[in-house]
Amino acid sequence: MTFEVNKGAPSYNSGSFVDTLIYKENKAIYTDVESDSTCRITFDFDKKGITVKEITADYNSGCGFGHAVVADGFYKRISNKTPILTEPLTGEKLEK
Repeated sequence: MTFEVNKGAPSYNSGSFVDTLIYKENKAIYTDVESDSTCRITFDFDKKGITVKEITADYNSGCGFGHAVVADGFYKRISNKTPILTEPLTGEKLEK
């Protein structure tokens, strides 16, 4: 999975990761023990999109993201096409 979230204007602080996650019963869980041992991001998939819930001890710098960047939210599905995985920061195509 490649994932990037951006806080938006005016700071545009962001956070991202590239990782292989276990996908079971329409759910995947990301943890980042190196940057933040309290980080846990849950991805719940359904036909309309994905609900993301981030849990961390410090939401100002949790999960190794930029200042006050939090991944929580519902992300609407906009395509049924198989995604092309790219590095979030560079756009470089990743091999499977």
